[in-house]
Amino acid sequence: MPDSDPEPQPAPPRPTPPGPDDFELVRELLLGREKTQISRLQERLENPELRAQDVSRVLPEAVRACAADGDRLARALTPSVETALQESVRRSPSILTNAIFPIIGPAIRRASAEAISRLAQAINQALDHSLSLRGLKWRFEALRTGRSYAEIVLSRTLLYRVEQVFLIQRSTGLLLHHVAPPGVTPQNADVVSGMLTAIHDFVTESFTGTPGDGLHTLEVGGLSVWVETGPHAILAAVIRGHAPNSLRPVLQSALEQVHREFAFILPSLDARPEALEATAPILADCLLEQGSQPAQPSFRAFWLATTVLVALAGVWAFSVLRDNHRWAGYLNRLATEPGIVVSTTSKQGGRFHLVGWRDPLAIDPASLLGAFHLTTNRVAAHWEPYQGITPALVLRRAQRALQPPEGVGLRFDSGVLRAEGVAAMAWVAQAKSRAESLPGVEAFDASRVFDPVESELSAGIQRIEATLLSFGETTRLIPGQDELLSRLITELKGLQTTADRAGRRFQILIEGHADRTGTPEYNLRLSQQRAEETRAMLESQGIPPERLRTRGLGALEPLRPDLTPAEEVQNRRVSFRVLLDASAPGGPNP
Repeated sequence: MPDSDPEPQPAPPRPTPPGPDDFELVRELLLGREKTQISRLQERLENPELRAQDVSRVLPEAVRACAADGDRLARALTPSVETALQESVRRSPSILTNAIFPIIGPAIRRASAEAISRLAQAINQALDHSLSLRGLKWRFEALRTGRSYAEIVLSRTLLYRVEQVFLIQRSTGLLLHHVAPPGVTPQNADVVSGMLTAIHDFVTESFTGTPGDGLHTLEVGGLSVWVETGPHAILAAVIRGHAPNSLRPVLQSALEQVHREFAFILPSLDARPEALEATAPILADCLLEQGSQPAQPSFRAFWLATTVLVALAGVWAFSVLRDNHRWAGYLNRLATEPGIVVSTTSKQGGRFHLVGWRDPLAIDPASLLGAFHLTTNRVAAHWEPYQGITPALVLRRAQRALQPPEGVGLRFDSGVLRAEGVAAMAWVAQAKSRAESLPGVEAFDASRVFDPVESELSAGIQRIEATLLSFGETTRLIPGQDELLSRLITELKGLQTTADRAGRRFQILIEGHADRTGTPEYNLRLSQQRAEETRAMLESQGIPPERLRTRGLGALEPLRPDLTPAEEVQNRRVSFRVLLDASAPGGPNP
C-alpha cells in the first residue's frame, strides 16, 4: 500500500469561562457535608416527634438527678399529676381501678382482718366483764357512785401508759428517732431497735411470707410492744398496762404523717437520725396514758337509780296489766256480737293475735278496737267467712234480700219470718219466693200485711155483689130502679180504676133469676133474657162489653128457699158476681 499523507488532526477545544453551575458544584464539594448536618439539625429542631425522642433519652437521668437534689421536682409535678389523675378518673374510672387492683385486694383483706380481730377482742372483754363476779362488782359500783358502767370498766381495765416510741428505718433497721416521757429511763435505744428489727424480720420471713404482713404485737413481761409497719419505716410503741384498741389508729396516723412529711428522707440509705429530729413532736403525740380516779361514794345517785328502776318496772307492769285488761274486754265484746266466733287468741312480740269466723253481715271487729283503746297495729286478726243463723243475722239478711217497702216490718222467731204492715200483694208474692231460700228461714208469714188497694178492691166487689135489680113478670125493670142502676154503674167504673191500680183483671158475671110460677124451661129462658137486658143497659152506659158475661139460672137459686107464694116476686131479679183473674195476686174471688 502506498504511503499517504497523514490525516489532519482537529484543533484542541478552547477553554470556556466558568459558569454558575460550576460555582454551585464547587460549593457542594466544599460545604456539602456541613450543609447536610445543618439540614438534619434543623429538621430535629422543627420536628416534634424527633424532639420528643431526644428528650425521652435524657429525661430519666434528669429526673433522677433532680430527685437527688431535693423535692423541687415533686412539688413541680404534683399539680400536673393530680390534674391528670382527676381527668383519668373522670373519663374512665376503670383504668385506675385496674391499675391498683393488685394492691387493693391485700389492703382490704388486711384491714378486714384487723377489724375482726379488734371486734373479737372487744367481745371477749365485754363477756369477761359482764359474766364475772368482778363485772357484777363494777356494776354495783356504777350504781353507788353515779358513774356509768362503761366508765368504771375503763378505769379498772384500760389503765395504760406508752413509755417509749421508736422510729426505725425498715430497710436497714437503723434507729431514726426515739422518744420517752419524763421519768422513764429508756434502755439502749439502738440495741432495742436492732432487736425489734431482727424479730420483725424473723416473724415475717418464717411465718407469714407475705409482703406487708409482719409482727404487730409483742408481749414482754408486763410490757407490750405494738408495731406498725410502713413502706419505709417501722413505728414501735412500748406500752405498760392494757391499752385500748383505739391506740392503734393513733400510732398508724403518726406513722402516716412521718411518711408524708419525710418521704424523701426515709428511703435514703444514708439517712441520719439528726435529719429526722423534726419527727419528735409527731412521735411525742403517741406518748399517751390513762389512769383511774378514786370513786367518791354517792348514795344519792344509788337511791335515785334504784327509784328510777322501780318506777320503770311499775310503769311496765301497769302497761302490761292495762293492755291485758283492754284485750279481755275486747274479746268479751266480740263474744256478744252475733256472727262473730273467736277460735284462738295469743300474744307475740307485743302484739295480740286472734283467729275466728265472721259472718259478712256481722259488725266489723276493727270498728270496736277504739272503744278499748286498741289499734290495728296492736291487733292482728284473721277471719274466715261463714253464714250465721242467729235471729239477728237471719233478720238482717232478710232485710237485705227482701228489701221490704216503707211501712212493712220483719220479725224472725222459731224459724218463721213474719211480715207486718202495708204493702202491695206483688211484693208479698215476690218476698215469699225469696224468703224460702234464706238460711235459717223455714216459713214466711205475710198474713198481717195489709194492701190498701186490695182492700179498696175487695170493698168495691162487695158493694157490687150486694146489688140486686128487680124485674116484673117480663124483662122490664120495675119502677124506681133507676137510682140503683146509676149507683151500680158508678161502682163498676170505680172497680175498673182500682183494678188497674192493683194490676188486676176482672169480669162481671150477670146472673138472671126467675120465680117458680112457670115451667123450668120458661123460667130459664126468661132469666137469660133478663141478664141480657141488664148487659145492654150497662154497655149503653160505657161499661166495656168484654168485661160483661151473662148467665140464666131460672129458679135454681132462689133468694130464700122459704119464700111464700106472695114473696116469690123477690126472685124476679138480676145479681152480679165479680170474677178476678186467677193469675193475679189474691187469686179468684170466692
